Amino acid sequence: MAERQSLTDFIYEQITNRILSGNYVAGSKLPTEEAVAQEFDVSRAVVRNAFARMKREKILQSRRGSGTTVIGMSGARRHSFGPVDSVEDIWKCFEFRLVFEPGTAAIAALQRLDHDIAAIETALQKLRIFRSSDMLETVELDMEFHRAVVASSHNRYVEGTYAAWEPQIRFTSSMSANLSQAASLQRQRRIVHDHERVLQAIVSGDPKASAEAMRQHIEAARDTIFRSRFGGGPAPTLQTMHMPPSATTPVPTK
Repeated sequence: MAERQSLTDFIYEQITNRILSGNYVAGSKLPTEEAVAQEFDVSRAVVRNAFARMKREKILQSRRGSGTTVIGMSGARRHSFGPVDSVEDIWKCFEFRLVFEPGTAAIAALQRLDHDIAAIETALQKLRIFRSSDMLETVELDMEFHRAVVASSHNRYVEGTYAAWEPQIRFTSSMSANLSQAASLQRQRRIVHDHERVLQAIVSGDPKASAEAMRQHIEAARDTIFRSRFGGGPAPTLQTMHMPPSATTPVPTK
């Protein structure tokens, strides 16, 4: 863990990220202070301070005999970017991802802890053993991997930004998967290969290699969409990216 980050901040970020990602939904009961302390190898006092902060922010509430439950993340002032309505939106979403996610992978390479590596490996293993001809079923497994990388950054601004963008990322990932149905096994193998490269770079603590592996992974998803559906040919690089002529047309529904 980075020395600049207090243990209380660390626990706060871990719990709020799980709420943002949907692991703990509104009304659900959190593990006990003792269980959280054991999971992250910190004292109960640290967990108690983190929980107290979340109670002040109206994220959690405690009732005698009921434990600690989730209220929601309204206190975090989550921003909504709205639905993906056009090809331009898809293009701009990938522009954002090509800047944000490689940078996140680079941070993760510097900040990751042992349990972060274990979480990333678990998500990757689920993809390795997954067998289905429906590529849409791989989307959530793919996103679980990305969420684990985001969590490894131990940066609440990174985690909150990803959580706010997650519906748009899920849409574009689903679209890429839908366009790859005819080559589902090939696409799954590519995703696994891409994720293995990202994981290896993060494990090695190499921020440049982590960013490059993630950039290539996101570009492959982008190229699947624009080559298959919107004109074909090689997609431009990040440095020379220009809006395609049909960018303002609505997103096809079929």
